Amino acid sequence: MIPYRTSDRLWQCLSHRKLSSFKSLIGETNGNRMKLDGYSGAYFVVNNVEVRSSILLLPHTGYLWRPQTFAEVTPNSFTLFRLLVPKLDILIVGGGSVTPHLSEENYRQVSSVCQAFELLKTEDACSLFNLMNEEGRHVGAALIRAGF
Repeated sequence: MIPYRTSDRLWQCLSHRKLSSFKSLIGETNGNRMKLDGYSGAYFVVNNVEVRSSILLLPHTGYLWRPQTFAEVTPNSFTLFRLLVPKLDILIVGGGSVTPHLSEENYRQVSSVCQAFELLKTEDACSLFNLMNEEGRHVGAALIRAGF
């Protein structure tokens, strides 16, 4: 057994707490659809809840996402989307203050979890997610904050 470092244990505890409180507040408004009400670079406002972390959004659900910069994104970062049936119509990836570029491994992983994907600055990705989700499309978003 490999012992946890104190910071790993603390991260898991804090992530679980944040995720629990975030999930308990979402989906209570807007017909159970997720909506990005605001974005400042340091935090997102999702269904009137301030979230100070990178996030994964689906039409009716939101999750905290571990990568805090686009450099931390690995092929495993998109595993949640692989579990969805049917596949997403489109996955919108917001890479912070710049338009992200995917490595070949990440490109293959993202291509396998959706029919199409868009790589945008996070600010633009938020707007596109809201538009497509309001239209009732089966859309997902992986959004990284631009700054802390």
